[in-house]
Amino acid sequence: MITIRTNREPAEVALLPPFADVRMTLKSLGAVDLSAAALATEEIIQDAERVEALMQAHGLLPAGGIDEWRAMPVANPITFTSSLCGIGMWVGAAETAERAVTSWSGITDQQGTPVPVSRAALEAMLLNEAFADQLAAAIDRAAQISVQPSSGAQE
Repeated sequence: MITIRTNREPAEVALLPPFADVRMTLKSLGAVDLSAAALATEEIIQDAERVEALMQAHGLLPAGGIDEWRAMPVANPITFTSSLCGIGMWVGAAETAERAVTSWSGITDQQGTPVPVSRAALEAMLLNEAFADQLAAAIDRAAQISVQPSSGAQE
């Protein structure tokens, strides 16, 4: 016999090097949470002003600034489309993380002061691909369905 369990309890995780000092509590996300994150991402990506504000806030605009970004769909549509896809993935990761991360330790500002969990902090940290990959894997593990032999199962 097999027992299938869905983990709905918050998960305490420690990240791996080079982020080994970071500990997080993650809420187990279900389909409703993931759908909400996807819809929120779509909303943001379809709002040019919000995308531009995010890019400006995180230093992601091209060298020519906002004017170059606004001209890019016509001047270089392939680069624009690639950039927008990358931004969409980053925003989607932030939307998902915002719903999953309930607390953390080991994250400080330049003065060594602990940084509270916030959307802005998540956006900044998720620009680091290695960190983003670890967080995505941890969020996935927090929601995994466990399939285990039941006690008394014969082998």
